[in-house]
Amino acid sequence: MSEHGQIKKALLRELSENSRISITDLAKKLKCSRNAAIDNIKLLEQEFGLKYTLQFGDDPYVPIRNQIITVKFRVKPKDSVIRAMFKNSKYVSFVAITEGDFDLLIHMVTDSVGEYTRWAFLTFSKLYDYGPLARPSIIDFVHMGFMPIPDADLSESKMKQFGTIDDLDKKLLLLLNNESKLSDSALSKKAGENVDTVRKRTKRLLRSEIIKKYTAILSKPPAYQYNIAFFINYRFCPDIADSYTKLKGYYTELDEKSQLINPFQYIATTNGSYSLFGIGCFRDEETAITGAVLAHKEIFKAADVEISYAKIREVVYGNLPIRNIDIRKEFRPIAVGSAK
Repeated sequence: MSEHGQIKKALLRELSENSRISITDLAKKLKCSRNAAIDNIKLLEQEFGLKYTLQFGDDPYVPIRNQIITVKFRVKPKDSVIRAMFKNSKYVSFVAITEGDFDLLIHMVTDSVGEYTRWAFLTFSKLYDYGPLARPSIIDFVHMGFMPIPDADLSESKMKQFGTIDDLDKKLLLLLNNESKLSDSALSKKAGENVDTVRKRTKRLLRSEIIKKYTAILSKPPAYQYNIAFFINYRFCPDIADSYTKLKGYYTELDEKSQLINPFQYIATTNGSYSLFGIGCFRDEETAITGAVLAHKEIFKAADVEISYAKIREVVYGNLPIRNIDIRKEFRPIAVGSAK
């Protein structure tokens, strides 16, 4: 990898860990000039759609309100129908039109089973003429990555899980979710509060783990034209924990070879229609099938694995969770202990 490429990769990793880091501190960490850091940030913003947002704190065992749903239509609706339908959909944080084993991918956040049931009934009733077959799964354990939360979804439902927060906290969370690199002074102006108050509030939001980190995502993946969503079903077997150890090793090896980002960006254990859900970013279909489908079949072969997958053709709402993460640090294995 060229020196220029190494700087961009290191820069993206630092911004993924803390998008509010100062240019001076960033340049010191990268061992480059301030101008070089600024120029490379601009390149990432222009070429790859670098956006600054929040990763909210969650216990890795996330609550029932986080669900991932695949939809297969008997008759595919026009893309315009899907775009219009999910433009301002309550509870939904991500929607993508796909091609493959399923036609639509939806991630949503609700506060209860009842809310999900009402949402599903109303949503799929509107799509009745297309014969939708929905397969929902609850996200139980996030191994790595996160799903970015759009502002609309944040204001409607996500805030409720944070407990006691006031209007200023909500205003700051919305501002930072949209542009997390804002300095304290810029944030205070937008919030209409003095800078000391804003600084104390942001520190408290971090300390209470409502904000896990200030991070950055790429809305236009670099040279990765085949974004794939895949779901794994397997039979439980005594060797399943070993499969997850192999999984981390596989992702770590790819991370060390990657030019800018790891092909795998989000991996979560689920229950319902599927056992595991993942998102990958590849150059083309062949490398996606090899890297995401065949590789996982080999890793989980002892568990009689089945894999469903589809190309993410168009994101119609929300953002893909694409950034540069340290797999060794980020990948969280399931703690396996004795049940009594």
